[in-house]
Amino acid sequence: MKSQYSEELLHSVQRMNTALCGPAFDLEDVRATLGDDPTGIAGSIDPQEAPDVASALANAIRALHPPVSRFQEVRGVVAMVVTRSPAAQMLAVKELGEHLRAALPEDASVICAGALQTDLASDVQVQLWVRSR
Repeated sequence: MKSQYSEELLHSVQRMNTALCGPAFDLEDVRATLGDDPTGIAGSIDPQEAPDVASALANAIRALHPPVSRFQEVRGVVAMVVTRSPAAQMLAVKELGEHLRAALPEDASVICAGALQTDLASDVQVQLWVRSR
């Protein structure tokens, strides 16, 4: 029997897959990155939009719930960058991956995806799901 957590995570991954930028991934990839224990996962709750990827990532980190006190100790990340321009999307995904790799330990697992949302008030929004050590 699937837990409520599994259903919500699967729904969230399915939403990401519909607008994914780059190779597709499935729930097994997400489980390998975030683990099976929902108590160890934090998600960004309503992160603020921003004019650039670095600012949007900072907003998403601040919006993590439950809060993560030391982001550099995160073990796995599923990140989605939402842009309003298709031309900016691939570059935004690449930039997000670079920022995450610089902030995380070498052995952290990272999945980056991109999505379009033409009605964003600003240029970029980042959503995160993370697993702490």
